[in-house]
Amino acid sequence: MQLLNHLTTVDMASDRLDLLFQSLQIDLSAAAILGDDLVAGAVVANVGAERDVHVQGQG
Repeated sequence: MQLLNHLTTVDMASDRLDLLFQSLQIDLSAAAILGDDLVAGAVVANVGAERDVHVQGQG
């Protein structure tokens, strides 16, 4: 029974270490994707918007 408890403890420690490595990998991937572009770019539209729009609803 002591051997089984020891194996369970080792397995739990291994799972925690694996979870730590996975979270670090996710953080590094997110940093690589985002880089320094934390703001979305804006594009200027060169056309005017229509002002006279009719919306027909049901009911």
